[in-house]
Amino acid sequence: MKNQLTMSQEPRGRKNRRKITPKTPSETLIEKSEWMYENGMLELALKKATESIASNPNSYEAYLQRAKIYSALQLFRMAIDDYNHALNLETTRPELLLERGDCYQKLGKAKAALEDYTNYVKTHQKDPRGFFKRGMLFSEIDLDDAAIRDLSYAIELGEMEENELEFITYQSLVTRALLYENQMKYLRALSDVDAALAIVDHFTSIFPVNYQSVELKAFRARLFRKLGEQEESLRILDDLCTRCMFNLESNNLLWDIIVKERDELLEELGLTSKLIQNTHLPDMLIYSIASQSYTNALYN
Repeated sequence: MKNQLTMSQEPRGRKNRRKITPKTPSETLIEKSEWMYENGMLELALKKATESIASNPNSYEAYLQRAKIYSALQLFRMAIDDYNHALNLETTRPELLLERGDCYQKLGKAKAALEDYTNYVKTHQKDPRGFFKRGMLFSEIDLDDAAIRDLSYAIELGEMEENELEFITYQSLVTRALLYENQMKYLRALSDVDAALAIVDHFTSIFPVNYQSVELKAFRARLFRKLGEQEESLRILDDLCTRCMFNLESNNLLWDIIVKERDELLEELGLTSKLIQNTHLPDMLIYSIASQSYTNALYN
């Protein structure tokens, strides 16, 4: 009788079994659209997202999916229309204000973008993203003091978050450093550059040359030059040449920036004769001239 089932017993595997709700056609189309989007098939992804909306015109997720694709295609007006639909259907997702604001900003509609970012900041005082986006917009429209204020909030809040927000902290530091440089507050700018370098070096130390790191070091050299510390500036530039001469072939623009900074500094020091005037010289010859110039500047 041990094997006989009672009224309260069920066969193994039947207990606590959950009924799986089948996906709607709209949800299936969204999934297909997302897969195509992730794999770079934007036109096909757009088609599936539009089919999803046709299948369910009240689908918040479908409008959001299509808005994201429109934005990737730089069809920002259409993206804004879809973000409007999504916000009307789902009023508890204020983070969409950041996405819509970004589209307004890319269309040059600073006032509308500012309104979206400000509305987001009002209800999300602890989120660095709102302050970051608004600060970058203030910087773009030359409201430097307001930009520095918002970027400072973004940096402060970003330092308390996990790594996914490191980019916000990094970009805020770099932008604030540029603003400080414009205001001739070079020591503050230098402090921000050093902090940005610490972030970059923490995540990219395994690479022989990191272009962001090189750019920041060139920025650092420029700041030392403006502080009147030409020898330190020249030392940094010479070190960049040593480290980067075999690794910047794919980024000639960055190499030219370094050479231009060094040329201008050497001109200030009165060492312009037979110096680097042609950035298309072979790398080894460029480095040889630069090293000799550096030695002359320091010891002659």
